[in-house]
Amino acid sequence: MNKVNNILIEPYSEDAESAVIACILIDKEAVDIVTAILSPDDFYFKQNQYIYQAVQSLVIANKPVDLVSVSEELKRMKKYKEVGGGYLSQVADRPVSSGNVEYYAKVVLEKSTLRHLIKNVQKIERTAREQSKNAEEIVDEAENLILEVRNIKIKEEVVPIKPVLDKVMSDIELRGETHSPVIGVPTGYKRLDDLTLGFSPSNFVVLAGRPSMGKTALALNIAVYITKKENIPVLFFSLEMSKEELVSRLLVSETKIDSNRIRRGYLNEEEWMRLNEVSGKFANLPFYIDTTPNISILDLRAKARRMKREKDIGIIIVDYIQLVQGPTTENRQQEVAAISRMLKALARELDVPVVGLSQLSRKPEDRRGNQDPKLSDLRESGSLEQDADIVIFIKRPKALGENASEDNAEILVAKNRNGPMGKLTLKFLRSSMRFVETAPEVETI
Repeated sequence: MNKVNNILIEPYSEDAESAVIACILIDKEAVDIVTAILSPDDFYFKQNQYIYQAVQSLVIANKPVDLVSVSEELKRMKKYKEVGGGYLSQVADRPVSSGNVEYYAKVVLEKSTLRHLIKNVQKIERTAREQSKNAEEIVDEAENLILEVRNIKIKEEVVPIKPVLDKVMSDIELRGETHSPVIGVPTGYKRLDDLTLGFSPSNFVVLAGRPSMGKTALALNIAVYITKKENIPVLFFSLEMSKEELVSRLLVSETKIDSNRIRRGYLNEEEWMRLNEVSGKFANLPFYIDTTPNISILDLRAKARRMKREKDIGIIIVDYIQLVQGPTTENRQQEVAAISRMLKALARELDVPVVGLSQLSRKPEDRRGNQDPKLSDLRESGSLEQDADIVIFIKRPKALGENASEDNAEILVAKNRNGPMGKLTLKFLRSSMRFVETAPEVETI
């Protein structure tokens, strides 16, 4: 803000505002340009706000916009005296070039954005001083207010179809040349990628199953592939295990050494060499872990935003949704529903896939006949079914006590907003906590 006699003055440009008003009074095309950039509140001076409101009313009514029509509209709005006929005529007589109206409008928008920022910062300071909320809530509100300013006036440009077609055709040709159908973040499991085309940016993916089905193991297998093979930074929120337990799991999975041997340290020379080699490679991977127990959705979102800014995170994994603390609500179902909506919003805001692991209810075990999980089995919230772009169920018959010769996992893509649903089989190697592909094809539904 500028200082006049040591008094802080809010940012504005009287010349730019007058120039915008003058342009739209003399050039019909200028009205369309300005409408795409400014709203009445972007003007600092009340007279200019009222004039612009009158202009918008005339445009909506499909009436001409000029000095006479705007004057009459101001009278109808009962704002003519506040604006003043002399002021209106003075502005209309300004020597301006309507060809520069976009520049004038952007100057007005810039000053408006700065005023908006000042207002929000003052609100943040007032809330902090009042201490009417806890620190975590105040920090989250502050981040939202700053993002609100950053995103102000961001509008998609109207574009002709040709450049979009060129981009789509180029992507199709590239996939044809590389023989890869993946358009999102690959999972490392070819047949799963065949169904989902990878986890696309802004997608909310739910990976669900009953306890001890291997949800965490599968999520870690996917995460390691993404960061090791694709060099995509991964942010993994683990609410069940400590950092040390999680890293131990990673080492077991990658070295393929029996987990009991690693835990006890009973390794031969060759296994020690393998463990050290894998450990050295992991040390340089963009893999980030947060094991805050009972983390709140507000804290999770704040950490994800910071990691996106600082490390350009390419995928976020939350293990698991029901352990995240949501906002205060009347019941647990509403709390999980709020968490689900916020995870979906986070995926869209950061433009990265968010994978949330979820527990299932006991319903599949209680059903007779086909015990495959259904979307309605998602525990504590039907909103997970609604918010998710992709829902993947994992079921290991052997872990459920069924008579099975091999420990295979049935992976069911039960919801796929942009593709087919289907089922595939992965072999589970329990000693190394790995899922590997076995069957040659997927069964589409």
